[in-house]
Amino acid sequence: MLLVAISVFLFFFLRDGGALPPPLGPEEPEVPEFSFVVKNATAFPLARKPRIRTHRKAVEQVKGVLDRFYVAGFIDPGQWEDGRFTAALEQFAGPTAREARRDLPDLTLGKTAIWLNLVTPEEGVLRITLLYERAGNPVAAIVKARFEAAGDVAGEPQDVSIKHSGEYILRRVSGRWAIVGYRVLGKIAEQSVAATGGSPSPTGPGTRSPEGTAP
Repeated sequence: MLLVAISVFLFFFLRDGGALPPPLGPEEPEVPEFSFVVKNATAFPLARKPRIRTHRKAVEQVKGVLDRFYVAGFIDPGQWEDGRFTAALEQFAGPTAREARRDLPDLTLGKTAIWLNLVTPEEGVLRITLLYERAGNPVAAIVKARFEAAGDVAGEPQDVSIKHSGEYILRRVSGRWAIVGYRVLGKIAEQSVAATGGSPSPTGPGTRSPEGTAP
């Protein structure tokens, strides 16, 4: 078997004029896995107390929206898409989705993404409050999120500190949970950012905040 392997190698080596194949380039760094930790999840029923299984399922679904949003907006370079952050915007619905597109620099890494090779999450915490209607079904969620990470910049000896926090309002829209309101505050190194999106009522459609601009 060894002689066969050597013969095959020599065949291709001599066929290509004795040139060795080019060395493989550096591998792309693996995208770190990330999922928020839910510190507490409070249920506010209007009448009937929700079932434990129903509450746990709603918490996981809401957490999943925030997980996908922060992975797409901060952690996975493959989802930054030259600053369009399409996968991050998919977590919004209604008029708030249009506002989120305008506020992308505040909701995500924004233009800072072009300088980063990798973002390593260090902390992600959620506090969730779920509102239940009289039949015991979840209709809205208010989520406080805190996210911290370190960004690796090519050629720089030190990481860039990334801190981002927000309050999000989620509702079920077309059978899925989606963000319909937000107020965020972020800081990348020494640059602070802030934005406010739609401010919906728990049971009604999303409405634009009075100013509609970052505070």
